[in-house]
Amino acid sequence: MYAWTMLVVAHRGLHTSAPENSLAAVQAAVEAGCGRIEVDVRATADGHLVLMHDPTLERTTTGEGAILDLRAHELGAVRLGDGSPIPSLHEALEVCRDRAVLCIDVKQPDLGPAVVEAVDATGATAEVWSSHREVVAKAADRHHFAAWISHGIMPAGGVDELADEATQLGALAVSFFPADLMPSVTEACRRAALGVMSGTPNDRKTWAYLRRLGLRAVVTDRPIECADWLAHAPRPDGW
Repeated sequence: MYAWTMLVVAHRGLHTSAPENSLAAVQAAVEAGCGRIEVDVRATADGHLVLMHDPTLERTTTGEGAILDLRAHELGAVRLGDGSPIPSLHEALEVCRDRAVLCIDVKQPDLGPAVVEAVDATGATAEVWSSHREVVAKAADRHHFAAWISHGIMPAGGVDELADEATQLGALAVSFFPADLMPSVTEACRRAALGVMSGTPNDRKTWAYLRRLGLRAVVTDRPIECADWLAHAPRPDGW
């Protein structure tokens, strides 16, 4: 779990060559050899699961308004920056099936059952990530790899309390911002048999620091460069 190699996750697909969370970005990441690809998932008003980070359409699409206020057919005319439609979770899972692990960041607290059902229906290999405790618990209950995104969250009892809660949820990993990570945090998670991840550092200095801490995975906008750096960087002292 704390291997010095550290897993590299492509943040929102390979979005240097295609719009974030687009099917093209997922496909590009697969073709570039990225073993793990992160996407964000939200639901429309009628429960259709789509790839989208923001709760609204304005930043990344030609549309307007909140996704939760729109039905799936109303998104039909909405386009991403490359002119492609907003992809569904099912489409992304099919692209990754037998080729890469899709890391699904679930943005809404009530989507756990639907996301798990979508993963099971395709047979794709996926990890379910979320800042919502109920999503993590649901995925863990269905025996999927579940990670709790705890960015910026530290309870009064400190990291030991956080690790205890993550374990009770059934999480196998916890994700932190790089600024929140220090040896005491990774040691507490190690004692609780939790993997540690971090998003979203994009520079070699931070990658090196996180690798010295023994992280399970790093989520980055520069996955190809990060993977190449890891492949050629010397082992940290003492490893």
